[in-house]
Amino acid sequence: MSFIPQYEKLGMAEGICEDNDCSETFLQDYEVSRDFGSLKKTRTALSWILNGILLAISTLLFVSAVVKDQESDCIKRYKAFSPANEALRYLEKPTRLNGSFTFPSIYRGDPSDEIDAAWSKITDIGAMRISEADLNKLDPLFADSAVRYPEEMGGGYMGSLEVFHQLHCVNLLREYTHPDYYKTRVISWEDPADILRTHIDHCIELLRQKVMCDIDVGTMTYNWVTVRDAPWPNFNTWHKCMDFEKVLQWGLDHQVASKGRKMTQSAGVTVLPTPP
Repeated sequence: MSFIPQYEKLGMAEGICEDNDCSETFLQDYEVSRDFGSLKKTRTALSWILNGILLAISTLLFVSAVVKDQESDCIKRYKAFSPANEALRYLEKPTRLNGSFTFPSIYRGDPSDEIDAAWSKITDIGAMRISEADLNKLDPLFADSAVRYPEEMGGGYMGSLEVFHQLHCVNLLREYTHPDYYKTRVISWEDPADILRTHIDHCIELLRQKVMCDIDVGTMTYNWVTVRDAPWPNFNTWHKCMDFEKVLQWGLDHQVASKGRKMTQSAGVTVLPTPP
């Protein structure tokens, strides 16, 4: 009596099978096993790919966070306190300023409505609101005489960003080179001549201090050019600039709608005998 082995197959009852039946069943099981192995390998490959993608994203987020922290630390270290520090961002790439003598710009040229509109966009930014806590960080010496918005305007104290004042000064100097055009168009020119001269000198002195405060070591090179015998400076220097548009938008977002409304002194406020 011969011994016939029994096979236990996935999904099949135990028992003895004929050769043909066993062959067919074995082939079916082999195909299932091969398909399952292929699927398993595919899933493993996809798993590795997904893990790689997640690792890359995590690395990018980590590096981005570190760079932002370093940038924030740099701003905190080298910039005086301002509520607008949150809007300061360095541009990703260095900027090459265009200092060519004939460089066309929307801010230069013969006076026109278009040029005035361009300057107005970067200078006519309304005053913003400063909290009492921020006021004490900014100027505690003159806090008692600070201008306060009335409660119906939301309270807080009046302030503005220096960048827009400095640009105003640059624009005033530009206007000063076209007196005939601007003497009937700009309110500053309605002041007596000595007051206007003082205003101009104030702007020159303020900009001098600013240039000497923010020392710029951008380096000019020199070239030989056909129009002169002496070396010609290349004013197109490289700089690591901050994103002006972000600060401009911050100023627009935080300005208080008070144009046309006369500010009045708050009760009990200290009135200074002369400007600080």
